[in-house]
Amino acid sequence: MSWSFSPLRGNLQLGLLLLIALLLAPLVVADQTPLLSGPGIFFPDEKVRFDGHAVLRISRPTDPADRDSLDNLLLATPFVDVWSTTSDHVDVRVSPEGRFALRDSIELVLGPDSPVRIETIIPDVQALISLENMRLRHKEELKSAGLLDYTKPVDWFSEYHRADEIYEWYVTLAAKYPSLITVIPSIGKSYEGRDIFAVKITNKKFVDPNAPKGQFWFHGGQHAREWIGSATVQFISHHLLEQFGQDEEVTALLNRAEFIIVPLMNPDGNEYCWKSNRLWRKNRRPVKRDVFGSVGVDLNRNWPEHWSEAGSSNFPYSDVYHGPQLVLRPYGTTYDDAPDEKLLKEVGDGIRDLIKGVHGKTYVSQREIDLYAASGTASDWFYGDEVNKWLAGRRLYAYTIELRPSANEGGWGGQGFILPPEQIIPTGSRPSPNILVL
Repeated sequence: MSWSFSPLRGNLQLGLLLLIALLLAPLVVADQTPLLSGPGIFFPDEKVRFDGHAVLRISRPTDPADRDSLDNLLLATPFVDVWSTTSDHVDVRVSPEGRFALRDSIELVLGPDSPVRIETIIPDVQALISLENMRLRHKEELKSAGLLDYTKPVDWFSEYHRADEIYEWYVTLAAKYPSLITVIPSIGKSYEGRDIFAVKITNKKFVDPNAPKGQFWFHGGQHAREWIGSATVQFISHHLLEQFGQDEEVTALLNRAEFIIVPLMNPDGNEYCWKSNRLWRKNRRPVKRDVFGSVGVDLNRNWPEHWSEAGSSNFPYSDVYHGPQLVLRPYGTTYDDAPDEKLLKEVGDGIRDLIKGVHGKTYVSQREIDLYAASGTASDWFYGDEVNKWLAGRRLYAYTIELRPSANEGGWGGQGFILPPEQIIPTGSRPSPNILVL
């Protein structure tokens, strides 16, 4: 980990910060029994609560060295949970105790005269989770009473769904559109033995032996708590199937290309998120020989492309232990342009402009590194040297589209990861037309 101050002073400050972090790891309260916890350190089978936890907006310094120091501080601090990062601010969740420790830590690293500003944008995270739980129970009651039919798109996209429901929904789609969609029950197993399923969408009846079909790969749900990611790829799936034969461009696309879609890359983390900890991000693999009993790795920091470099953490308790509205392109590890930067930028800008033209929402098209350093990401791997060798020198276009939420921004409710289901269709409808750009 690099810090932007002298080695001696930097090592001393890092040691002090880690000591503060360990002493002030937040008390996260279970239904009955308190437990000591930080991001990534949770006892199983307890319902974690976040009473009094707040989301703070921290301005990012304009000085590059100070910005790196702040980013590294937030990355290394156990009681800080980063929710969103933009070029000018970062949103983090902290406990009531951690709030004061974080202010002291920032002052320690950047000095007492630092221009960094901190404001509260969500005062009580648990209040949002409690409201969400009430809504989910109500929807389940409506379903049990026959007042919701999840085979109807209007009902399905009115709520988020657990893994078994998502799989059965795709099975139902395959029965409805047998010439367009194939469900692949398992492309591999999770750590806890759950199947990771995929679907393939294409016009099976259209085959041209002289023109092999191109392929698109979509996946969602790498981070367990980001339910909107999986819901968005579900919406894309539905859009392709429903519009085939109705929309000329979609029809032509499914004639000459196939879509491989993995709706839920992290089934273990997703199930734990539903059952025990709504804000769980990583998978559920125990970290061997870790004195804190930490669990989980960030799947979007674990791809074999510049693994364990910038923007990931060596600390097992971290939510980014080797894991705004943005269209991000490679690279996340270097300021050097990718070999195809001109083309990557052209397509990224096209996606941005299409969203603006259709929906009026402003996305930012930029390189990953221009937002923050991040290594071992999926988009870098798909574009990177390993896949390039498999494809005999050809490279894939690879993008990460950062979806909602961005708390307190854009008139979208400002609820962070506890995004209301009313935003599923508006959010999913943004990436769908972008397929045509690609």
